[in-house]
Amino acid sequence: MAGETTVAAFNNAYLHARDRVEADGGRTLAAEQEVLRRLVPGLAKESERQWAERMIASLATAPQPEPEPGPLYLEASAIQGQAFSGEGTTEQRIEALVEARRQIFELASHAPADEAPHIRGLARVLEHLEDALRNPAWYEEPRPPQGG
Repeated sequence: MAGETTVAAFNNAYLHARDRVEADGGRTLAAEQEVLRRLVPGLAKESERQWAERMIASLATAPQPEPEPGPLYLEASAIQGQAFSGEGTTEQRIEALVEARRQIFELASHAPADEAPHIRGLARVLEHLEDALRNPAWYEEPRPPQGG
């Protein structure tokens, strides 16, 4: 049917419009919204048309940029990186991971509330590495039976 718009086609047009509006700082917002509004009548269902109108309106709400990491996050990230590249025996590496996690949690305890969970998340990765060192058989690939 001529003039029919699929949800996928609208979504694709919306994503491209959003990218253009963000790239030009909103100068083409009205024009991009008008182009999208022309697609709405071609959507098959009323619920799809309502959704499309909400999406068009949302173009006017610019997404907030991710905040720059703070100094505590950067310090925790450096600690995590050093712990990853640790050398030595398995026990020495485990000790280094435990200490790195302790330091990261200490930094998180002094971080702003919105940044603390992200800092603690850096320690979670180290915990997985520690688990792999403590229990290597769990992480080994199965081997086919020998002999026979």
